[in-house]
Amino acid sequence: MTTVHGKIESIKQLKSQLEQRGITQFNSVGDLNNFMKSYKFEIQSSEDQATEKYERLLAKLISEKEIIQSELNEVTRQKTLELLTKLHRLKNKHDVAKSKQNKSALTGLINWYWEKILETRITNFEQNIDYRIQIATADTSKKLKRIQQKVEDFKLNMESFIDEQKELKIRKLDHIRQVIEELKPVIAGAVGENKVVHKLRTLTGNNTLINDYYKQFNPPLYNRKEVDHIYSIQADHILITNAGVFNIETKNWSKKSIENLDLRSPVQQVKRTGFALWVQLNGNSRYSDFYLDSHHWGRKEIPVHNIVIMVNHKPLGKFKHVHIKTLKEVNRFITIFDKVLDDHEVKQISDYLIKSNDRKSDNSSTENDFQSNISQVKTINDLYSSSSSSWW
Repeated sequence: MTTVHGKIESIKQLKSQLEQRGITQFNSVGDLNNFMKSYKFEIQSSEDQATEKYERLLAKLISEKEIIQSELNEVTRQKTLELLTKLHRLKNKHDVAKSKQNKSALTGLINWYWEKILETRITNFEQNIDYRIQIATADTSKKLKRIQQKVEDFKLNMESFIDEQKELKIRKLDHIRQVIEELKPVIAGAVGENKVVHKLRTLTGNNTLINDYYKQFNPPLYNRKEVDHIYSIQADHILITNAGVFNIETKNWSKKSIENLDLRSPVQQVKRTGFALWVQLNGNSRYSDFYLDSHHWGRKEIPVHNIVIMVNHKPLGKFKHVHIKTLKEVNRFITIFDKVLDDHEVKQISDYLIKSNDRKSDNSSTENDFQSNISQVKTINDLYSSSSSSWW
């Protein structure tokens, strides 16, 4: 079983560049692929979508208006009930005052006076019921008028709203499409590296795969043969098996890209990284603090094998110190090497490289992050040769 550590660098880069451009709705390269396939349909349906949005918003406004109308009706009902109750009490007091028998002229005068007061209050109360209801419902009535005006304005501006939303939708779709087109090389790298990870997972044995290994050297490491000061190295993948350490660079290039003289060959980079890894694991210097457990024959040398995996196509010919393999060939190639390390030594090397990786904050599996979804992307090499808007 191959244990995987670290996130694929190109996937992290892809996700970061999408987010920097304000694109956050995609969770995988498969999602990007689906977007490009449906782009023309989305453009054609933009007016229908704008119309649907208009209808949803109009329905929402009408619903809000109905809710406020219900609130107004309820406030009116409650206030009317309250006022009629008060009026009923006044009338009862008037009836009581009118029905009292006067025992003396003074009492009769008082009762008559009180009766007239109540009659005046009743008259004033009845005349002002509508005004009191209007005062009590003023705020709700204003809210209702505002929402009614919104509904009317929205209806009048239907065509301009739909045209504006359609234009916004098309601009957004064009922006996303342009960004994805610009990121084709990064996407190709993400898909390629993810395919390599899935392929290396199938290797038998207690192996460790470290994605995006990065190491800085201060002072720089010096390669005498190449006359090269190495300040840092970055490896797409480092695979540790019983056969040693495999320094792996992945390229997802088309045949046309392989023949393009403007594209830098990965061979020199792999050799450079491989040299630094060998010094880390085998050198007696300031750059190496790693030692395998002692062996009764002496100190073991840890072999470092340099491989460039070309996902689909590879160049003709062989190159010194670097093996060029396709994705189909790589697992078979790795298994032809003799087993020179036991499982404990594999774990020692793996633990050391994981600990020495300067990408420590990223040492977690790629499974729950932005994924390439290679099962959804069948011919990623067409990214470089296709000039149409529909890739893959």
